[in-house]
Amino acid sequence: MNVQSEEEISLGQLFEIFREKKRVIFFSVLLCTATALVWALLRAPQYSWQACESIGLIGRNSRGDPIHASSASNAIAQIENGYLPSELVRFNAGQPKNDQMRPGDFHVTHAKRSSVVCLSGLRSRAGSLSAALRMP
Repeated sequence: MNVQSEEEISLGQLFEIFREKKRVIFFSVLLCTATALVWALLRAPQYSWQACESIGLIGRNSRGDPIHASSASNAIAQIENGYLPSELVRFNAGQPKNDQMRPGDFHVTHAKRSSVVCLSGLRSRAGSLSAALRMP
C-alpha cells in the first residue's frame, strides 16, 4: 500500500527541485561567503583578556573569613594608582598615537570574601596587549 497524499514529497522530487534551483543556491552561498569574507577582513579585531592573582592568604579568623597579607581593595588601589599609570607611560612612549593605551582600557575587580584580584581589558588593535603586560 503506497499511497501518498498531495502534501508529501518524495526524495526524487526534492533532488529535482535542487537541480532546477542549483544556480540560485550556488549564488546565494557565494554571496553569503563573499559578504562574510569582506566583513572579516574589514572589521578591526578585538581581543579581551583577564589575569587573576590571589593575594597572600595567611589564615582564617574564627568566623571562617580569610585573613590576607594585603586587602583586595588595597591591592586594587596600588594597581590602579601606581602600577598601571607608570607602566602605561613606559609602554605609550614607544607607540604610535593611534595605538596608545589608556587607563580606561583596564578594569581591576575582585569578588567579596575572596583573595583573588583580576585585571581585565579589551583591545581592538593587535600586538599592543602583550607588550603592555610585559613586566620589567
